[in-house]
Amino acid sequence: MDGTALIYCEGAFGRPEGKTANGLVRFGRRYEILGVIDSEHSGRLAGDIISGVAKAIPVFSSLHQGIEALRRRPDYLVIGFNPPDGRMPPQHRKVIRDALKNGISVDSALKPYIVDDAEFPGLTMQSSAKIRAVGYPKPLAQLRSYTGEIQEVGSARVAVVGTHSVVGKRTTTVRLTEALQADGISTVMIGTGETSWFQGIRWTVILDAIVHKYVAGELEGVIVDAWRSVRPDVMVLEGQGSVLNPSNPSGLELLTTARPSAIVMQHAPTHSSLEADDRFGMRTLERHIRTAELLSGAPVVAITLGPEGNSPEFFGEATTALRSQFGLLVTDVIADGTQALTGVVRDSIQLSIDAAS
Repeated sequence: MDGTALIYCEGAFGRPEGKTANGLVRFGRRYEILGVIDSEHSGRLAGDIISGVAKAIPVFSSLHQGIEALRRRPDYLVIGFNPPDGRMPPQHRKVIRDALKNGISVDSALKPYIVDDAEFPGLTMQSSAKIRAVGYPKPLAQLRSYTGEIQEVGSARVAVVGTHSVVGKRTTTVRLTEALQADGISTVMIGTGETSWFQGIRWTVILDAIVHKYVAGELEGVIVDAWRSVRPDVMVLEGQGSVLNPSNPSGLELLTTARPSAIVMQHAPTHSSLEADDRFGMRTLERHIRTAELLSGAPVVAITLGPEGNSPEFFGEATTALRSQFGLLVTDVIADGTQALTGVVRDSIQLSIDAAS
């Protein structure tokens, strides 16, 4: 663990654009989370705003209020909001400036990268604070090309992919990994995004920070590294974007390079991009399932849903309709738990192993 942290998520906590903060209050190993900063929800607990939060994590109106209320200075301020363009809005620079002046280190994945900023590196020279640019691209000379060594990997691989960019793929990946481990199955998670780094996932490669030519090699490399170091029975791979998303088609390599044994499809039945006549996103889901199975040669074994923002009645209706249409398990790992999903995944992995032998 790197230390204690406050998460800065002004105006975005509990929303899709606050996915880093949302993920960190649910799960994380890198920091001890002391609180979240979002003036819209000041005075509440994080668990009152999003589901699946096990600890009582307070929400503060400002960095100053958080430090006063906690009576301690955190080691880190983590920038936990995710603007659509990935860039730091100018109005949020002040909180970074204040943190650094108070000796609080800052971790940020936003662009321009914090280490390239004209002001922030200089402020670190005036205090004990540090800055880390999460996802800062490696030099080209350090990037790995695809070699085919993934054929040596003996772990069964489960890819958790989605129909849209922000639908809960990482949460499902984390919960499934934990459930398989609890069942006594040696399992590691392969993280593929910035939030997984923030959460402290050991085997993480940030795909969208890599020159596309080297994505396959870097993904193969982290899978091979995990195999040689741990030799787990199962690897659960976090999807990025969506194969059919024109603005963020990340995840193709999870279906091709990673060679999964089984696929879990994460879906949002009320996503804003769905066509008005596509009830529950049936057509969208069908296209993604067909595409994923065609590209990977592996079956989609379950559909997992992100129910936030939906009424229980609507979510129940969507679950019933999708189960009837596709004949697959349809579940939400937060509301329903992971027992059913774990059982389906274990059965599918065993079937693929039996077929290979």
